[in-house]
Amino acid sequence: MNMRYLNPWFRYVSVVVLLTFAVACQSSTETKENNLIVVGTNKLTNSDLAAAVVKYYEAENKKDWRATHNARTPEYRKLVPFDSYKKAMDKGMADWKLKKIEILEATQSQDGAITVKIRFHEEFGPQAAQIHFEGRVTRGMNTRIETTVWKHSDDGWFCANAGERGRIPEPLAN
Repeated sequence: MNMRYLNPWFRYVSVVVLLTFAVACQSSTETKENNLIVVGTNKLTNSDLAAAVVKYYEAENKKDWRATHNARTPEYRKLVPFDSYKKAMDKGMADWKLKKIEILEATQSQDGAITVKIRFHEEFGPQAAQIHFEGRVTRGMNTRIETTVWKHSDDGWFCANAGERGRIPEPLAN
């Protein structure tokens, strides 16, 4: 066999394999970075509630404010019109990203509402830092534990209180 023939072919195949691998790794990284990591859904004993919580925070992660507004209670949606909600969310969350949520515990109140304690892992840039941290930091990661409240109606589970992480103040909705 002629080695001069195999070397260019071997180099060509090697380059193609390496490029394919590099593209696959990049796609995998992008997909992983854009997906919200959710831990602890087993602490929510109601599967419909677990699905509603995950759907809400996945929409929040994608900055799908229509979906998050629709996932709020009907009372909230009556008091906070979508246009006002979207404007506030766009401003406060422009360079913000929800990376991971950990559901720590869930308790049911006498009225049937479920209180869900969640650890949020967020990444933020200068704009979100200025709004949420009053300029004390310029960018980075933040982890905090907050309590959220979910209520059930004939139409399913809705977020009654999403916590304080840079949202429109909840008293507007109560």
